[in-house]
Amino acid sequence: MIVCSKCGGKTVKNGTVKRILRTGYGDVEELSIQRIKCKVCGRVERVLPEEVERFKQYSRIVLEDARELSIDEMLNVYADSISEMSIKRWRTQKNQSLF
Repeated sequence: MIVCSKCGGKTVKNGTVKRILRTGYGDVEELSIQRIKCKVCGRVERVLPEEVERFKQYSRIVLEDARELSIDEMLNVYADSISEMSIKRWRTQKNQSLF
């Protein structure tokens, strides 16, 4: 059972939502994300799979590569599917601890 991240209360399933996940190679997957609702405080949350980063469309692997590889390496690996501006923005966000 998953507990509420806010109050630690018991949760119940509360439907699903669709979410896209970009792999970085131009592929797009449509995921079904489970929603839960806290029986105590009423908070609604999404249970994200491990490969999904909060508030990001690209997979966790792509974002980790952006942290570790140079911009040139990223552009070589992911060719035309990720822009240089996206990579630079992710690096700025990393420095602001948004990852």
